[in-house]
This record gives sequence, structure tokens and C-alpha cells, in this order.
Amino acid sequence: MGLRQQAKNFVGVQGNMDGPPIDQDLPAKLVFEIEGKKIGVAHPLRGGPPFPPERMLSEFPAVDIILFGHTHEAVNIRLNHTVVLNPGQAYRSSSFPASYGLITVSGDEVSAEIKQL
Repeated sequence: MGLRQQAKNFVGVQGNMDGPPIDQDLPAKLVFEIEGKKIGVAHPLRGGPPFPPERMLSEFPAVDIILFGHTHEAVNIRLNHTVVLNPGQAYRSSSFPASYGLITVSGDEVSAEIKQL
């Protein structure tokens, strides 16, 4: 949990490979708010490829942004006015490049992009 101590504002959820104490300390999913925008975060505990990003809409029906992981594959789409973002993985592999996601909130506008490392 070193990130929690180092971060000014920590937001975290448990992943499918997390065991004690992480899975006991972090929720499976959560919603928080920044600049008036609701953001849902989850690392689905089940579901491998193919993993349809649309599945995340049922997990978070009333948010502006959904951040999810699990698949390691970067996704940046808009579904029903909701930005759905999987930043990918922070390391290069034979399957996917290293990447991260960047979200911008400006007034009522929300945008997201995938950046490769």
C-alpha cells in the first residue's frame, strides 16, 4: 500500500490477482467525484478476452467516466455519453504496448486519450 502513503489523493480498487490484505482493504468498485463529474472505477474480477467495454455500463449506470482494467488492452470509447477508459498496461508485452490514460475535465466537457510510454 505504498501508493496510498505517497499519493496526495489516493483512489484504488482491488484487482483479480490481489490477495490479503489488499482485497480486504480496497473495494471491488467505487465512485468518486472530481470537478462535478462522477467517475466509476473497477478492475473486474472476472472476464477474460473478449471483454466488451459495454459491460461496464451496467456496473456504473449514472457516471460520466468509467475507468476499468483487467484486460491490459487500452480502450477509449464513448458509450451513451459516458467516457469508458481502460488505460492499458504500464509495461510493454508481446500482446500490448505500454500505455496510460489521460482524462481532461473542462467545464461540462470530458475527454480522454491513451498515451503510449
